[in-house]
Amino acid sequence: MREGETGQWIDCTSRGSAGVSITGNLWNIEKLTFKTDARYIIVVEKDTVFQRLVQDRLFNEIPCILITAKGFPDLATR
Repeated sequence: MREGETGQWIDCTSRGSAGVSITGNLWNIEKLTFKTDARYIIVVEKDTVFQRLVQDRLFNEIPCILITAKGFPDLATR
């Protein structure tokens, strides 16, 4: 992912179990560019389950993007 046209690319899989936080501000989300070969987006309600899936690197087995709202999905996540 990168922010803006000239931003540096960030490998979200290299950020550990914390992942990469993405703002809920829709104006800022519009500026993000994503490059992925994922076939699925998996929304995980519980943060503990999310942490385990990241720790197990599920995204290496299944081409997916994991998303969590840590048990409290905000409007942007929904």
